[in-house]
Amino acid sequence: LAVEASTRAAEFARAHGANADAAHHWAVAATMLEHSAPDDHRRRLEALINAAAAHERADEMPQAQALVVTALGLARSHGDPAHVEAAASILNHASIFPNLTYGAMNSTLIGLLGECLTVLDEGARSARATVLAALSTELFHSADVDWRDDASSEAVAIARELGDPAVLARVLHARTFALKQPMSVPARREVAREIAELAQRAHLGDDIVLVGELQTALADFALGDLRAADAGLQRCRTLLDRPVGQALRSQVAYFRAHLDIIRGRHPQARRHIDDAFEQTRRSRPAEAGVIRLGQLLTIGYDDGDLPDELLAAARTDEADGYALVVRLFTAVILFDLGRRDEALERLPYARGEVPTRPLDYTTTFVDTAAANIAAETSDRVGAAALLARLAPMAGRWVAPGTGAASLGLVDLALARLHATLDRTDDARGWFEAAVAGHERLGAPAWLARSLLHQGRFLVRCGEPAAGTAALRRAAELAREHRLPIVLAQIEAT
Repeated sequence: LAVEASTRAAEFARAHGANADAAHHWAVAATMLEHSAPDDHRRRLEALINAAAAHERADEMPQAQALVVTALGLARSHGDPAHVEAAASILNHASIFPNLTYGAMNSTLIGLLGECLTVLDEGARSARATVLAALSTELFHSADVDWRDDASSEAVAIARELGDPAVLARVLHARTFALKQPMSVPARREVAREIAELAQRAHLGDDIVLVGELQTALADFALGDLRAADAGLQRCRTLLDRPVGQALRSQVAYFRAHLDIIRGRHPQARRHIDDAFEQTRRSRPAEAGVIRLGQLLTIGYDDGDLPDELLAAARTDEADGYALVVRLFTAVILFDLGRRDEALERLPYARGEVPTRPLDYTTTFVDTAAANIAAETSDRVGAAALLARLAPMAGRWVAPGTGAASLGLVDLALARLHATLDRTDDARGWFEAAVAGHERLGAPAWLARSLLHQGRFLVRCGEPAAGTAALRRAAELAREHRLPIVLAQIEAT
């Protein structure tokens, strides 16, 4: 009777959207079944999987993972491929964020998924595809990129062979996590479009459609096509009136805020930031603060609202993951503020070196920030190395993720690197590309910064009339869009 009461309470909570409460009641039912009916592994597995699924819907993935570990161990020990598949499928969370915080991995879960693969027989193809997809997702932060890529590729191949739209959409979503490196963005966009179109055609649910649309929009954003990103965001917003998960809602809000910041719409951006922060604070508390910090720094970089306590909050002794992003972003800002000594203190590498960084969605941001720093310090050795890294990224928009911190188009960094290396003709072309690109994209702050650096470059090259014209236009933009840091840089030129 107690198990039945907990089950009814869980179903009632789920029906009313109280997913965290539903997870609690299902977990209670699983615990009671463990003690009262230890041989009834099927009912216990169903309760565990339902509890994990409720946590997943609430965007509480660490809690979901803990229950999946228990469920996978039980299903594996009883040779139950159907429940192995059901448990592993929860790890393909309807979210564009990894299941754990940046850089974290659940080694117990990864090992258990590997063990499950060894006991699935040839007939359990759907289960194998699902477990491989889950393994690929959990390996997101692994240095073993080949393992991650091989797992997701095999999962996709099996799913295409099976022809089940739900399984294929699940493994394609996992595939996007194996395609987070900078050079893989076009391929990720293709996979994202397939997810969205497959989900619509096969009626797989609004969450899956939204995953595909948001991944597509973010790929367009990274590729520097902000107009396509705007259109994709509008498609995402039309899905928010439907019962989609909280993770996706917050991620759409973060992306909307980021595009608003780029376009100079700061009041609107702050509203969207507040909307997203409350959900992220509950579901991903370890990351919520750093995302909010990045957003406040991004807005402050434009409007000058950078109190010392905000810059102090961005100080960290760590130099990996998001910490590296924050250190280099604040160094760029401090250089622009004229606080050179403080900027240099933030650098975790020496002159003539370049930062060590992971190959993921932060890579291009780290390299671009380092390029701006090399230009500010006239570091020719570092500039040459960074030019080799960034040249293939020409035309890309520079951001370390969905919600915060932009450094404009890569083209501006390429111009500054060429100028640092005294490659005048190349620098001239890239400055022109940066100005034209930021104007085309409607990014006033980055257009003003491009004109500022172009003007300084032209003056140094002995073209004072052209340089002064560029600086004059930069100043007009800075006044119109309230960019006091840019204005102060122009006045100091």
